[in-house]
Amino acid sequence: MRTILISLLTFMFPLWAFAQRPTSVPYDDGPLNVFESVESIIFYIVIPIVIITLYVIWRIRRRNEKKREGGKYKSENASKKTDNKMDNKHVVQIRSIDHVTHDTLRVVTEKPAGYTFSPGQATDIAINKNGWQNERRPFTFTSLPGDPYLEFIIKTYPEHDGATDKLLEVKEGDELILHEVFGAITYKGEGVFIAGGAGITPFISIFRDLSKKNKIGNNFLIFANKTTADIILKDELESLLSDSVVHILSEEETEEYEYGLISKDFIKDFMEDDGQYFYICGPPAMMDAVESQLSELDVAKDKIVKESW
Repeated sequence: MRTILISLLTFMFPLWAFAQRPTSVPYDDGPLNVFESVESIIFYIVIPIVIITLYVIWRIRRRNEKKREGGKYKSENASKKTDNKMDNKHVVQIRSIDHVTHDTLRVVTEKPAGYTFSPGQATDIAINKNGWQNERRPFTFTSLPGDPYLEFIIKTYPEHDGATDKLLEVKEGDELILHEVFGAITYKGEGVFIAGGAGITPFISIFRDLSKKNKIGNNFLIFANKTTADIILKDELESLLSDSVVHILSEEETEEYEYGLISKDFIKDFMEDDGQYFYICGPPAMMDAVESQLSELDVAKDKIVKESW
């Protein structure tokens, strides 16, 4: 409607101007030709068309800017009124960020009121910066449900040039967008936890929760990594589980840790009874291999708790 009104006004002005031109000279040579000169053509046709074209281009650019900013112009006031809650999304500020390994970050954020989860669960996270609001990635809560903050242990992959790489640029005070809570890994009973790399993150919150309740019990952790430098929260895990954790490295041989890949015989050494649960989380290839090995060891499917990472 606005475009139509501006178009009408743009064309009406030169017509009005034409109507006001002097009429003292009679027009005896036939009908008046309003386009009797180049100047008239420019004034009555070219200028209005240029004005309308520029206005339409401006409107299109304005609309595209709004789309790129994810509706920022419409949502700024609404987000303030709803305590940073936007359609099941929560905007939270980063309180602290630091490295726990050479390529893994610990990110601590504020916690929205009423935001709950169970140990082992996760949420999709996006960075609240232009061009990144829709780049969601799943990350597990490593804090406890009762903590007044949220913590995430996040492995970065600079070579991927993606969201985790962008996290290396964020700092205290920047904002993240949290989405709904999800996750299949929850604690069901004592068993063997098998993690590969960043697949340890669901287990961190579970172990912290069990330790707080004095219920670590006979749980055991097999933690696979490439090198010693890749082991996430090594000291804390060994403190939580004491002697019930074994590390296996695929690209570094040491006297302290096992070397190689997780195998059926390796898992078999930690099997005790039919009631054991096996919790597995890691890269897809590792997940598939371990699940196949558990099947060969006659572990029932309902005793396998898994989450792809």
